[in-house]
Amino acid sequence: MPRPASDRRTLLLDTAITVIAEQGLRGLTHRAVDRAAGVAEGSTSAYYRTRRALQLSVALRITELLRADLSEIADSILALEGEHEASTAAVVRLFETWLGEPSLLLARVELSMEAARDPELAQPLTEERTRAIELIAHVITRLGVDRAESRAATVIAAMDGVLIGGLLRSEDERATFVTDSVRLILGEVAGARTAH
Repeated sequence: MPRPASDRRTLLLDTAITVIAEQGLRGLTHRAVDRAAGVAEGSTSAYYRTRRALQLSVALRITELLRADLSEIADSILALEGEHEASTAAVVRLFETWLGEPSLLLARVELSMEAARDPELAQPLTEERTRAIELIAHVITRLGVDRAESRAATVIAAMDGVLIGGLLRSEDERATFVTDSVRLILGEVAGARTAH
């Protein structure tokens, strides 16, 4: 989820994330961000001259926020030395946080769909995925499991599916779905570790 703004640029980008989440990518305009942020008209365009510049900057902001969360969860899993139930609980808590305030996820999905048709917009999102795979592969390697990069790519893809599935479920169904899904995904990695 967007973090508290520390400066005007961050405020505008975090507000843009909310605008995309609420109105879709078509709703992302300089004026919409100005209104939602409660700033003078023209403020957003003063920092991000074009809609394209705003889109790209929002994509970079999303990757920055996701990278921070993924780094934190990776550190937690390593500190837990791969203890399956505790690791599962840590990932579930992160997913529940994201799904509880889903602006970041919704904006990422919107940008990802657009990026499928737009190589320039795809670049920061692709780089984010590559970094995420590298990070998870590092964790898997440290846990003593082979084929770390292949497993990490599968884990990231599966987790994306869980998050989208969570967004589509009612709140009373979501917790069970997320917990069961994360347990199954991480169980594959834990099982591979046990088999060594």
